[in-house]
Amino acid sequence: MPFFFDAFPTLRDTDLMYGLANVRMSYRKLEPFKIFSSRNNIDSYRITNKELSFKTDPESISYKNEDFIQYISDHEKYSSIQSDFSMKGPYGWVYEHESLVLGRKCKAGLGWASENDIHVNFVLDDIDMKQVVTKEKTVSFDLIGTKETSITSRELRYLYRNRNNEKISSNVQFWNKGKPVEPPWETDPDTWSLYKPKSEITGAQATTKAALEIQPTVTNPAAATATATAEEMTTIEELGLEML
Repeated sequence: MPFFFDAFPTLRDTDLMYGLANVRMSYRKLEPFKIFSSRNNIDSYRITNKELSFKTDPESISYKNEDFIQYISDHEKYSSIQSDFSMKGPYGWVYEHESLVLGRKCKAGLGWASENDIHVNFVLDDIDMKQVVTKEKTVSFDLIGTKETSITSRELRYLYRNRNNEKISSNVQFWNKGKPVEPPWETDPDTWSLYKPKSEITGAQATTKAALEIQPTVTNPAAATATATAEEMTTIEELGLEML
């Protein structure tokens, strides 16, 4: 199993925390999460120039924000979200394409954390794994109003797709009911067997195609045998040998 069980017995104040927003807030009341603040949530990281220029309490902004900005700027897929229109809302930043921006921002955070030795603590409490693997879109009331809960689902699917990436998998600790646990696909393999990542399907198809291409194609067995025999006779004659 690439993900380590109880990998980070001692939490660090630089750790990131993932999971449903209301659950993350409740965890911060528990040991050993009391050292965390809003800066330990990827939500607090700013990604557009407008966000960065907005004057606010510096304590609410992670000191790692500039590193995260650079990571997104250099990323082929995620850099596009920096140009999305954003405005300050009552509970945080609101984007024109909110679901797309937040989803990519959170997945970028997982990749960035693995590159910078920033541990990720992913709380699984109250997550419906069936909805995660089937990509079912549901609506819940979160801190910024009504939104799809699929963002957390995307994060989990991202980790599943990268479960064999040691740099990412060794950097994540899952939690449930306040205790470190194994990855959800290890504890509930039947449910996770329903999730078929496109990348893995494409890879399997490519492997099958390659295997078929190296197999000899025989449309006329008799002709193939005659050709093989003729080639053998030519080799014998070239060697100056006689058939016995």
